[in-house]
Amino acid sequence: MDESGLANSDGYSDGSASYLESLLAQTRQMVDTIAGLQEQLRSLTVTAYSADRLVTAVAAPGGRIVDLELDPRIYRDPDSYALADSILSAIEQAQDGVARREAEVRAAVLPEADRLGGSVGLDTAELKQIFEPLSRPGRERDATTE
Repeated sequence: MDESGLANSDGYSDGSASYLESLLAQTRQMVDTIAGLQEQLRSLTVTAYSADRLVTAVAAPGGRIVDLELDPRIYRDPDSYALADSILSAIEQAQDGVARREAEVRAAVLPEADRLGGSVGLDTAELKQIFEPLSRPGRERDATTE
């Protein structure tokens, strides 16, 4: 409150110290939220199979393939084109799946970040720029490919 007994225009009656404490609490909450997102994205994998289930692909954040298994039965039919199609299909499904899961994780966090961000001067676009590299461990963003 000011000398007249009215609350300040920022809604805090005891001045800027309370406002700064509120900003600090919101910032801590946002940092915790981002840390949780990082952990969820680090541990995220999606497994997909070819139609004949002879090829298994596992994708990590950013679509990086971290495992590819070929069932020994694939050698019974020596059709290299069919094998290539099966491998590509499994990889594409795994990459699409991990992209969907990444979007789900971000969507669950970004509404909270929007609520906090508005009061600390960040918007969703800025937060997405922060989160984008988190889904690509070990890979720098290459401006020539975007």
